[in-house]
Amino acid sequence: MTGERIGLYDVDSKIPNLALMKLSAWHRNRGDFPELYRPVAHHAYSKIYASKIFEFSTAPYLTPDMEKGGTGFDLATKLPDEIENLDPDYSIYRYPHSIGFTMRGCRFRCKFCVVPEKEGRPKGSKTIPELWTNRGSSFVVLLDNDFFGQVHWKERIQEMVDLDLMVNFSQGLNIRLITDEQAQALSTVKFRNLHNTRKQVYFAWDRIRDEKLILDGVDRVTRAGIKPTYMAFYVLVGFDSTPDEDMKRIMMIRDLGCDPYVMPYNRTDPYQKKIARWVNHKAIFGSTKWEDYQTTGRQKEAPYDEGQTLLLFAASLGAVQTLNDSDLESLRAGVRRVYDLMNRGGWHEAQAIRLAAGEHGIPASEGLRRMRELRKFGFEIERERVEGSRSWRYRLRSDRND
Repeated sequence: MTGERIGLYDVDSKIPNLALMKLSAWHRNRGDFPELYRPVAHHAYSKIYASKIFEFSTAPYLTPDMEKGGTGFDLATKLPDEIENLDPDYSIYRYPHSIGFTMRGCRFRCKFCVVPEKEGRPKGSKTIPELWTNRGSSFVVLLDNDFFGQVHWKERIQEMVDLDLMVNFSQGLNIRLITDEQAQALSTVKFRNLHNTRKQVYFAWDRIRDEKLILDGVDRVTRAGIKPTYMAFYVLVGFDSTPDEDMKRIMMIRDLGCDPYVMPYNRTDPYQKKIARWVNHKAIFGSTKWEDYQTTGRQKEAPYDEGQTLLLFAASLGAVQTLNDSDLESLRAGVRRVYDLMNRGGWHEAQAIRLAAGEHGIPASEGLRRMRELRKFGFEIERERVEGSRSWRYRLRSDRND
């Protein structure tokens, strides 16, 4: 019997969607042919699943014949146990690492979070060896919402250490209640950021009233041997805080030597969108005051005495000849145009980047390959094939899951 063609519509996941990968595994085991949904092939699918993580996300290709699931649609729909217990099929995303939960649920009932309603109290899920199924990679992304809230956190930490894995705690750890024992255990883990480009562990500071708990937690983690420069903090804005309280948390985190990352509660609110963009784009955050950015909505126009960022962009674009002063000004202008183009977000084809770079820019594809140095400033270059073409398109993004 010939298998069926199955569409998997990933509406808004920033990393491979675990539920869709398990559905893919289940259908593949039955002899079907699952693939990420392509709107042009809609009528060729025997069945289409749509998964949405966030309620605020739009789903432009959603149709009534799709089977919907995910927190963005409702909290009740869950995968059947026979599918939930399968290992994910990473092949649909061509993802080389492993993703999963060692626990579900959360100890707290924060009003801005749906996890307690959806998953309940903390309970164990999988061991590290069980979820580490892509054995060709030693990098694992954990989706746990309250890792240290589970009974068996010590065993999970020891498994990470014994297997010599690099681990990303993508949802953040609760630094308010972290104990000396837990901080010491965390220091033995090879924690990494989401893109596995540098050493970083995520925490959160959601409420201004938690200031003392946060500062005590940072001190506890630092005493365990984890430098503040390795710590990043999700900062919730727009829920029950004022702009002054938001700024206080952001600046305190920065002054501690940690990396703030703003999470807007209402992504349609102009203030929340603007402050998130200001903080989360590190080249802007490092060179432009909030007062200036709030007025203009862009980086402060100034000579390039902020220097290092320019030099990295200039190095990435390169030059075809030795530059005199006039050439250098031309290159600087090209760097600014490329930065402005790429920093708007979205995908850009090589020709657009090449045109922005100007006459001194080397071919865009070669320049972009050398842009990996921008990771020092929290940026990363992504690329993908232009559909129906042999050419590439690129985008610049901050080095966090925003």
